[in-house]
Amino acid sequence: MRWDSRAPCQRSRVDIIRQTAHRGGKGVTVVKNFLGIGLPEKQELAKRMQRACGVGETVKDGCIEIQGDNRDEVKCILIEAGLHPGFAGGNPLMSDPFASAYKAK
Repeated sequence: MRWDSRAPCQRSRVDIIRQTAHRGGKGVTVVKNFLGIGLPEKQELAKRMQRACGVGETVKDGCIEIQGDNRDEVKCILIEAGLHPGFAGGNPLMSDPFASAYKAK
């Protein structure tokens, strides 16, 4: 992937969330809180995510939705695009590879 040289130097922080509510128990990765990013760029990012993950995607209400739990792949694509992704919601220790080091003894 190549970085878009027309993009501004300061890119926004975006949140990556895994949702299952109202989806029949199926998990969906949602990317939201885009600031200063238009619909065409969101659609391009969604297409990149779809190709990388091999699943369906859509752009709804300013958010990108990717089928399944693909948070790590989505994070890599957002970093390549010059954005600052962060995992939002849930237990932060569950997604941390070093969670065992933080647990109380």
